[in-house]
Amino acid sequence: MARAFQGLADARLCRGWQRPQDVEVQRQRDRPAEDFRYTRADILRLWAASTDYSGELTISDEILKRVVEGYRRIRNTLRFLLANISDFDPQQHALPVEQWLEIDRYALALVERLQDEVKQDYARYEFHLIAQKLQAFCSEDLGGFYLDI
Repeated sequence: MARAFQGLADARLCRGWQRPQDVEVQRQRDRPAEDFRYTRADILRLWAASTDYSGELTISDEILKRVVEGYRRIRNTLRFLLANISDFDPQQHALPVEQWLEIDRYALALVERLQDEVKQDYARYEFHLIAQKLQAFCSEDLGGFYLDI
């Protein structure tokens, strides 16, 4: 009887995490270091934030690769924005909103809408929606439109 439960546990669960049946779990010391190059703490935090915890939590190399892509998209967008405002002095360069270009006012409206949606998602503890919206905003609204002009 114990042998039957052992096989079932090995095939389905690994310390509370669901895993695919065809993947053999190896100990960390048996795996090459390059297998863990993407499992930095930031990547795992983004994975945890972007996972809907109301259902089963799954993790795999393919899932982590997608998280890495999203992480890079957010990071590169923020790096680009910070590089463009590195010499900005609010005392010297700030303008009233009425004097901004139309596209800048549009971008501000998008940011305000995102901020309102994110606040609502935080209030409902739906962190995975926040991560999805942030990634979409960085790649589509900023990266695909505003920063390309």
